[in-house]
Amino acid sequence: RTEGKEPYEWQLDAAEAFQLGLHCTVLAGTGAGKTLPFIMPAFVNPCNVYIVISPLNALEEDQACRFQRLGLNAVAINGETWSPKLQKELQDVIYQIIVTSPEMCIQHSAFRDLIQSATYAKHIGGIIIDEAHCISQWGDKFRPEYSNLISLRSLVPLGVPIYATTATAPPLVLEDIRRNLGIEGNKSFHLNLGDDCPNIASKVQYMKSANDFDALWFLAEGVRTTDELQRGIVFTNSILHSQITCREFWKMISPELHGQVAFLHSKRFAQSRAKVLELYHKGQIKILFAMECGGMGMDIPDVEFVVQFGVLSSLSIWMQHAGHAGRSPHLEATAILLVEKSVLQRVGRARKQQKETKYRKAVEDGLRQWIETEGCCHDVMDKYFNNPSPRKCPVFHCCNNCNPVGESTVVSAQRPSTPIQTPHHTSPPCTPSSTTNAAGKRPMAQDVGAVARRAGQHLQDVWQALEHWHIQTHRRDYPHCSFTATTIMLDHMLTTLASN
Repeated sequence: RTEGKEPYEWQLDAAEAFQLGLHCTVLAGTGAGKTLPFIMPAFVNPCNVYIVISPLNALEEDQACRFQRLGLNAVAINGETWSPKLQKELQDVIYQIIVTSPEMCIQHSAFRDLIQSATYAKHIGGIIIDEAHCISQWGDKFRPEYSNLISLRSLVPLGVPIYATTATAPPLVLEDIRRNLGIEGNKSFHLNLGDDCPNIASKVQYMKSANDFDALWFLAEGVRTTDELQRGIVFTNSILHSQITCREFWKMISPELHGQVAFLHSKRFAQSRAKVLELYHKGQIKILFAMECGGMGMDIPDVEFVVQFGVLSSLSIWMQHAGHAGRSPHLEATAILLVEKSVLQRVGRARKQQKETKYRKAVEDGLRQWIETEGCCHDVMDKYFNNPSPRKCPVFHCCNNCNPVGESTVVSAQRPSTPIQTPHHTSPPCTPSSTTNAAGKRPMAQDVGAVARRAGQHLQDVWQALEHWHIQTHRRDYPHCSFTATTIMLDHMLTTLASN
């Protein structure tokens, strides 16, 4: 059933604990194999039913199909699939694995009555909370039922174990998960493998604003054929932005390649989402612009890069997105975070009594440390997620601090350098005039009033070159200092130099 592959020792340990009736919390990186341990008991106890709580309908369908390919009777249950026929099949205990949502378990009266009935509840072998970080991430407002999952304990017999698993759960999120599921840490099985992916190189690239679409030019540069397009995902922070960013990227590539690039989010019609995912799985779509919900649960091993267009609310979410790259441990992959300039801009002047620096854009402390660190990005991750040590050595490249731009063979996160040009017609002469004025002097410029300021594309080119210089100078000359690149050149100085 596993195509000749043997499970890891940790997978057997987690499966054994679940089989013995222990509550389990398992933290392992994306693509590490978190799914296998919680379905192993279904092979041992074919008469039992295991309920998998999944965050999205599309993910439910995908997981059910994967379990069916392993020889298990599995079904996805949601508002779109529920029917009297399915209800009858559930009552007859046909299915070993039920993949469903918190809303179906808590709000759908017919399904809730079924799983809490004595005749059916005796068959329930365990409840699995997949993508358990959603409890903390979505439970407050977006999906309040996630914060009420503890009510499942009252619907099933007391001895039914709960298995919670995720790739990203820093200590506070783990505590939130346990509290919402009623799991006591000292009376449960806990496994933390960390979320480090040694085959993914992490990079930070700065962009001018949240709508600086030119920051994606490096994905299109030199691309003329389908084979030259790398396979990847560009995550955005809103549904509308995913469509706009996709449209702007189409402008960077030839019309013949537009069919290789698509967008995906939860508001697309179900048939459209399914079609886009199918084409992306088959490789007929190379680049996907997606929201978090659009990319969640996609088990595609050959994704070469992930780009996050704009800063997220936490390092945990960024690592979830980055983990979609390089699921195959043999693939050299890259995760690039495009950071708005406002993230680094301070508000007001620092005061002696003011202990905390205020920034124009609010960012979680952990993510800000990851962005601004002069050391290894993975050191920040290990501290944030409480990853076990020692971590694995990078398979290819580490991060843009350990492997500066230019040394890596993976996709470059740098935009094209500003070409050397002759002086612009609006720039003042750099040598004296060949003729003298009435006073017998050779003026630097004719007396035509104030020199015009740079504007348009010329201003953008100069501004970009100066910005690149002061960031790279900071990284080269002051790699271990606590101050940021703005110390070398303040933003208003940069703007003044670029304009004149």
